[in-house]
This record gives sequence, C-alpha cells and structure tokens, in this order.
Amino acid sequence: MKKISILFIAIIICCFFSGCNINISSVDTLMRPPKLSGENSLLQQTFESTVGDSESIVMKTPVSGDNRSSYLLYDLDNDSVKEALVLYSDPIKDDLTYITVFKYINEKWLFVSTIKGRSSEIYSVDFADINGDGNFEILISWSQVVSGDTFTPASMNSNGEKLLTIYSYNGGSVTLLKNEAYSKLLVADINNDSADELFILTISLTNQEKVTSGRIVAFDKEYSIEQELKFQLTGMLDVHNIVCDSYSIDEETHTRVYVDGSISESGIITEIIDIKQSDFSISLPFYESNISPQPLTLRDVRVYSQDIDNDGIVEVPVIEKLPGGIKLSITDDEKSVLNLTVWSKVQENQMTVDSRCLLNGTYGYMFLYPEDWLGNITAVYNEKNATITFYSIDSNETLTSPLFSIKSTFEIDWDENDNGYTKFDENGVYVYGYSIVDDNNEDLYISTIEDNFILLNQE
Repeated sequence: MKKISILFIAIIICCFFSGCNINISSVDTLMRPPKLSGENSLLQQTFESTVGDSESIVMKTPVSGDNRSSYLLYDLDNDSVKEALVLYSDPIKDDLTYITVFKYINEKWLFVSTIKGRSSEIYSVDFADINGDGNFEILISWSQVVSGDTFTPASMNSNGEKLLTIYSYNGGSVTLLKNEAYSKLLVADINNDSADELFILTISLTNQEKVTSGRIVAFDKEYSIEQELKFQLTGMLDVHNIVCDSYSIDEETHTRVYVDGSISESGIITEIIDIKQSDFSISLPFYESNISPQPLTLRDVRVYSQDIDNDGIVEVPVIEKLPGGIKLSITDDEKSVLNLTVWSKVQENQMTVDSRCLLNGTYGYMFLYPEDWLGNITAVYNEKNATITFYSIDSNETLTSPLFSIKSTFEIDWDENDNGYTKFDENGVYVYGYSIVDDNNEDLYISTIEDNFILLNQE
C-alpha cells in the first residue's frame, strides 16, 4: 500500500467522521529544570549559576510552533556556532516568563542578556532575518499578556490576540525592535528579496460584526518599515491555517498566501492573497465570492489548504456530496453517505480539480476516488463498525448493489476469522481489511484498493 506524508492532515481531519477538539497546552517542567546530557550539561550548569540554583525555578515551553523546548539552540549571527535561549520563570519572583540568552566561546557558555517576558505564557519562539543582513532576529509571541509594567497594546482584547516582540542579537546584547499585536502570523520571504516579511492578521469582533484585516510588512536594513500592504478579508471568527506557495505567469513571479478560517461555527473558507513580487502589489481572487451567500470555498469540515502531492503548489479543499444520500435505503442512523474532499489548484484565479478523495483522519487513511466512479458509485460509512461500503447507484441516485467494503480495526482487536475481512494493510495501530461482495469483479476491486488506499503519515 502507499504511504504519504501530509503535513498535520491527520489532526485537522480528525473531525471528518466525528467531532474532535485539539487542545495543546504548555508542558512546563515543574520545580527543577530537566537535566541535560553531554555537551549541553554545561549549558544547564551555566544557566543555574546565572539565575541561581533555585528550587522555585520552573522551565517554560512554548505552546505552539516548531521550537517547543525550554532550551533552544540557534545560530543567530551566522557564524556556525549556535547561541542558546533558556526559557523559565520563578513564581517566587513574579508571574512572568524570562528568556536568558547565552553565547558559546572557547568551550564556555557566556551570559549575554535576559529578556523580561510580557506574560506567564509563551505562545511561540521563531527565528527570522527580517532586514536581510544574514543574521537572525528572535521573534517571541506571548499569549495572556498581563498589565502592569509590561507592554499591553490598546488593541488587544479577548479575541485571542497575541503580542509579538522582535529582538535583534549582535553578539554582545539583545535589543527590543518591535511590538506587534496580532491574531495570526506568517513569517516568510514573500517578495523574494532574501529577507523575511511579516504577514499579520488581526480579527476583531465588535457589535457582532466580524472584521479580519491584514498587513504585509517589509523592513529595511535599519528595521524601519520599507513597504507595507494593507487588505481586508471576509470576516472570520478564527484563522486555523496559513500556508504559502509561489508561481510564475507572464514572466512575473507571484507569492500566494492561503488563509483558512471560520466564518461561522461550522463553516470554513479559504482566502488567497496573491502578491506580485516585482512591485509588491496584491490581489484577492476569492474575496468577492467569499462574501457572497454561498462562498466558493465553503465547507463544513476542518480540512485545510496544503500541498498534498508535494509539487510545491498548494491545493485548496472543498467538499463535494456523493449521490445517494437523500435516497439512502438504509434506516440505520449510524450509516451515512460520505462526502468527497476535492483538492483543487488555483490557476489564473480559477479552481482546477487536482484529485478527489475520501478522508478518514480518525483511522489514518485516505482513499482516492476514481474519476469514472462519479455518478456511478457512492460510499456509505458505518460509524459503529468503522467500515466504508461502496455501492453502485442507478440514474435516480438509489443505492443498488454493494461492491466491496473497507474496515478499520485496532490491531489488538483484529481477528480475520471473526471479521470476515482480508487484511491488506496496517499502520502500527490499526489494521485494514477488505471484503469483496461483487465476486464477479473481485480482482478489479482488489486492484482498486491497492492503487487508491493511502496511509497518512502521523509521525
């Protein structure tokens, strides 16, 4: 069977067959810092001697992003030697989180500076070269920003906004450059100038009116704003996913930023911000259609835009109903006709279908839907038994003959004799089996399963 690595798809589609709430919380090591080993043990010794070997020290961990550790190593000044950031708090002192920066010289860790936090909670830590000088700035996002002697932007409210603080590092000190309140953030080289830009979204909700506004900010060598683009998107309750790609047309290179967000409790849409790199201008190809009563990209499951075939171009998902649901001749409430997830590329501001599939994030697989099945074959899911059964349908969209079924079972529960299914794949947790009902086409359906069943990589 096939196996494909799809970025976080197993998480975002876990609600495909049933509701799923993901809650990622901070994993702080209580009381004593964890003991490091090898060369890094020297870093811990230096840290403890710097802040004091206090029993009250609590190591802090960002709740989001790629850098979820209390000890972060990164080459900030591009000299092939990594600097260290250590994240911690001391509840006896105050409720804030601190970040102490060290540099490594002559086989010793030397103290550089301590950043006083803006909150007890670090949302994320990232590194980016925002002025294009080859060195990396430290980007720290704070959630639950507190008042008092810390900076609290006036625009921050209860809508889940965070505070971004940006610091430069010059080898001997750390300097605060910028404070920025935001709801969602993407850091990327959007205009292909060898420097990272900030793609900032802010969501506000006043008098029940949703307003989603955005800015793209480019900096010069002195960290002043060199270029800034402002735009407005369809009003969203929340933004779940931001990804980008690039493409060329008419000898012009463009960057596209895809924003997946909720416009209601169950409705998800995708907005695209298309940036022409040569003059840093933007267009919003989906904006007008997304503010219509029936937005072009509207779907009611949390499936997000991503490059599913690893070709460098992002696909946008929409939901397409399979026929047979209205005239389902099965009365069992646990059975229902499934929907297809249709992945489309955006070409010249038009959606072009790339592939269709059935997604099952709960059991970690997807099934590519053959083009010639559309209008001829539908799929019914039995939640209780975790089976998909494929049926032929007539011209009235009525289910006629069952063709074959695919069943998912915990590995420890698999019994081929009891199940009546033939095992054809497994992922270490689940076993997958098939049962061919239409004996006349057994070889055809076995071949179809082998060609179209794909395990999702949940590593």
